[in-house]
Amino acid sequence: MIWNPLTILVGFFPSTARREAAACSKRWQAAAARDPRLTLDIIRMGGVLDLQPVRLVDGYPEPEPIDPQRLAYEAGRRDFAMQLLALAHLTPDDLNILMETNDAA
Repeated sequence: MIWNPLTILVGFFPSTARREAAACSKRWQAAAARDPRLTLDIIRMGGVLDLQPVRLVDGYPEPEPIDPQRLAYEAGRRDFAMQLLALAHLTPDDLNILMETNDAA
């Protein structure tokens, strides 16, 4: 068994954490329902659909050498954007549909 102190803490405050998460989700879902362009803005600003840069070496694509700090920053930005989109109840199917439209890019 793995010792996880956070699990024990959640056991002390289960209803409070769930209520706050539900309230936060309702706020983001209402905001996304009022203005559907909000999700597109989060996708753009979070870099959710950005591709990793590549360079050609002898005709073969290789990942562009990237600074580890920048890589961590971009990954964190995408993760936060995905969390906001999840709060707005954007499903993976919705994201796939947005990827196929010209509006999201």
